[in-house]
Amino acid sequence: MTSKILVVLVLSSLVASLCVVTADAGMPLYTLTDLGDLPGGEDRSLPAALNDAGQVVGVSWIEPGLGGGARHAFFWDPRLGMTDLGTLAGPLGESYAKDINNRGQAVGWSTCNPAQNVEGNPCGFLWDPKTSTMTWLGEIPEVAATRHGEAINDGGEVVGTVIGTPASATISRAFLLNTHTAEITNIGYPVGTHPNSAALGINSGGEIVGYEGQQAMYWAPLTLERIEIGIPRPGDERARANDINDRGEVVVTSSTPGRRSYLWTVKDGFLDLGSSNDGQGTSIDARAINNRGWVVGSIVDLGRAFLWTPEDGLVDLNDLIHPADPLSGTDLVLDGAMDINDRGQIVVEGISGISGNVRRAYLLTPHIFSDGFESGDSSAWSSSGPPFCDHDPCEVGAALDPQCDPCVTQICAVDDYCCTVMWDRTCVDQVASVCGQICHSCDHFFCETGSALDPQCHSCVEQICSVDDFCCTVLWDRDCVDAVPSVCGLTCD
Repeated sequence: MTSKILVVLVLSSLVASLCVVTADAGMPLYTLTDLGDLPGGEDRSLPAALNDAGQVVGVSWIEPGLGGGARHAFFWDPRLGMTDLGTLAGPLGESYAKDINNRGQAVGWSTCNPAQNVEGNPCGFLWDPKTSTMTWLGEIPEVAATRHGEAINDGGEVVGTVIGTPASATISRAFLLNTHTAEITNIGYPVGTHPNSAALGINSGGEIVGYEGQQAMYWAPLTLERIEIGIPRPGDERARANDINDRGEVVVTSSTPGRRSYLWTVKDGFLDLGSSNDGQGTSIDARAINNRGWVVGSIVDLGRAFLWTPEDGLVDLNDLIHPADPLSGTDLVLDGAMDINDRGQIVVEGISGISGNVRRAYLLTPHIFSDGFESGDSSAWSSSGPPFCDHDPCEVGAALDPQCDPCVTQICAVDDYCCTVMWDRTCVDQVASVCGQICHSCDHFFCETGSALDPQCHSCVEQICSVDDFCCTVLWDRDCVDAVPSVCGLTCD
């Protein structure tokens, strides 16, 4: 088995980067997958989020009706295709999936069933892939029983918005839900005081972002202390923090005439993401950020999706489609990018057809050649010795090189999907069934903050938890990460 020692991860990432076909600016070129739509409705589906296994959630229309037909949440898997998640109220209700974690759990909103309904408002839901069931998120008695589930991390923490309608006025409050204990906390101000709030993103360490009143907001993990991100520029009317990665980098969009987007951290404050490289698109709406600091969203005034990286700035995703892709050069326009995972995959809405009447969800995947070079390019990459695995075979992730590990070789001999398309949960399960080895895979890398870890998932985790059980019972926080060098003799950079 490939160890998760940092040097292996660093070297494997270097190998992967050398094998990615890039545009002139250094960004990857992408191939497109049309995710389709649910049967019965218009040619319309909209993605919302994806995880590192390339599984996607969103919404698809199941009845026609000029944009007003009924819609259901969907779950899309590279092997299984698109699945209708249904609703809490049965087939006649509506639903919308907003986020998915690396365990395949999804959250969103649905029409409530009669026992949950409050004045016709929607209810937040959690969908579990193990049981294929949708369950209600519950209620906060002092606020209301209706809510939108907006985001979920790998530890099963859910954030979103509680919406109530007291006699005075409609209120909304940001909430945090622990799915293991079913404890729901109002992290906004008490009802009857201060402005409305919403939580829109949460990272693996429990850091939360959203907005309160007209201000973008950040909530610290555990203490839930508020830090006002604020409004980036004088004259901006309002701002909202849309997403946060595991490094604490936040994407913020402010509204003026048009929109402007920023990268924000507690330490460094705001960094303006600028405009499109050709200068034509100036209204920028950033939606999501991955752990590499890559940001995606929409160039609103041009109706184009974008990718921003620290090295290359903001680029129209329509210019990054690989020329060999069958959809390259067609009437398809990538209108808005909704999310990006740590493999660099992006989900977008694409518009095509006469008058743009076909709107579908698409998955963009960096184009990686198995031989490491573009066709016609004589400068092939080579190295001495066997390749490193891009990730541990006990983890879901990118397709693996069959030569990187003896167990991977065996699995790919019986299931080439694992080495040509994606190393999904089926491939991980075959570590036991094909190789006879037991996976104690950690929920996240021990050099990153996140949920409490199983001490059996890695020898370093076991050593740290033997001296600090907080790390394996409550939270794998910064103290746990800082213990890696001193306790395990490994380096986290």
